[in-house]
Amino acid sequence: MNSDGTRSSIQNPGWFNSNFQMEEVVDFNSDGTPDILWRDHKTGNNRIWFMNSDGTRSSIQNPGWFNSNFQMEEVVDFNSDGTPDILWRNQEMGGNRIWFMNSDGTLNRSQNPGWFDSRWSVIGDDFSLV
Repeated sequence: MNSDGTRSSIQNPGWFNSNFQMEEVVDFNSDGTPDILWRDHKTGNNRIWFMNSDGTRSSIQNPGWFNSNFQMEEVVDFNSDGTPDILWRNQEMGGNRIWFMNSDGTLNRSQNPGWFDSRWSVIGDDFSLV
């Protein structure tokens, strides 16, 4: 895009199976270019497309599979290491998991921060009762 809101060019970074939905656009590898996080809600498969600044895809990483009962809620740097991490929530049971990520798109470790029953939902960076 141009700074005045007009389109400067179009780039096709590739295609993906229609079961995958875009979940988040965030710079996972700290190269200054946003990357795309995809999730297949039926199978629980996840993929990260590492992007080049020209809109082309440089590589694909499989950060891991996660139970399809869990929904991706937030992507934020929980441990302040400069790499975005993924917060998962089971909407039925209230379970939560944080995937602490490596900058190459691989899973470093998973942490259970605790649970809230299903009446609670994630709003922004806070938990709130609905």
